[in-house]
Amino acid sequence: MTDVAEQQTPLDPLWDKAEEAAKRGDIAGVLFLWKALADKGVWQAYARIGELYERGADGVEKNLDQALSWYRKAVFEGDDPVAHVGLGRAYYNGTGVECDYAAALRHFEKAFAGGLPEAGVYLGIMYYGGIGTARDARRAEKYLEFAAGSEYFFAYFKLARIAFDEGKYLRGVRLWVKGWLLGLRISKQDPHDPRLLGIEKPA
Repeated sequence: MTDVAEQQTPLDPLWDKAEEAAKRGDIAGVLFLWKALADKGVWQAYARIGELYERGADGVEKNLDQALSWYRKAVFEGDDPVAHVGLGRAYYNGTGVECDYAAALRHFEKAFAGGLPEAGVYLGIMYYGGIGTARDARRAEKYLEFAAGSEYFFAYFKLARIAFDEGKYLRGVRLWVKGWLLGLRISKQDPHDPRLLGIEKPA
């Protein structure tokens, strides 16, 4: 789930109450409070609601139709990068919608422009593999390096793959080991950390 503190949001006591509920593990309470914010027209809450419905949680049943509806509303009203990532994932994986790599690419590029490193992981994979776009290893490397800089460990594995393909074996090994150690450290701290995102090229 995206940390609301990472995004610019209006000052509203309901945000604080939602964060307190999250710390208690009351995810249903978080959803209730975010919906209260949404009812007040706070568009920054829309994508967070979408994330809860996309992934499901204790007290919140997974509902892809609801997730996509909230993401689309967040994109329409606020061009929210978090919502663009959510829609990108849906089109990339074909979950709740027909698989559409071109649409996924557009949403991920919007999210990346908004500064979200998760989008860099997807964009790196898509440009490296020529998924929904022409293959461009240099552009892929740029996106992956941005994501790696934010400690998305999977980005290191893809950067290592690029290095191996180019015959830079020592660099590839270093990147692979760095990614493995990073993933191990993050998983010990929080096994649900979004930086543990791991994505493979679609079949």
